[in-house]
Amino acid sequence: MLLYNSNMNEKITVLQKNFIKRGFEFEYFEDCTQAIDYVINLIPPKSSIGFGGSVTVTESGLLDALNKNDYVLWHRNLHPELSHDEIFNYMYNSDWYITSTNALCETGDLVNIDGRGNRVSAMLNGPKNLIVICGINKIVP
Repeated sequence: MLLYNSNMNEKITVLQKNFIKRGFEFEYFEDCTQAIDYVINLIPPKSSIGFGGSVTVTESGLLDALNKNDYVLWHRNLHPELSHDEIFNYMYNSDWYITSTNALCETGDLVNIDGRGNRVSAMLNGPKNLIVICGINKIVP
């Protein structure tokens, strides 16, 4: 069975308008491969990249794709020899930070909460360049 949501294009248009109005750049991709290609072309080689704990980033294949390229990655699963504090320090001081969000509101708001506060704090006061990756399953009114 295939399900089609005829309101999705309208939702994406509303999201894009509201996020741009709030000062965000907004890109929509039909699949993960397109999104991964975009991110790899966006981030210069040799950049350091920190990651928040995100199932979306891992399941999309983005972490693996970046790990195969010329980047310095700071993800808790890639450096088991380092303590959480050491990893967090490297993540906060990275050139880029990639995470997901708990909810992507049609109003142009992101809703986030996490156990250690590392993801939320890095989004608010971490690396200068932030990429938030999320699926359409995160869209809420």
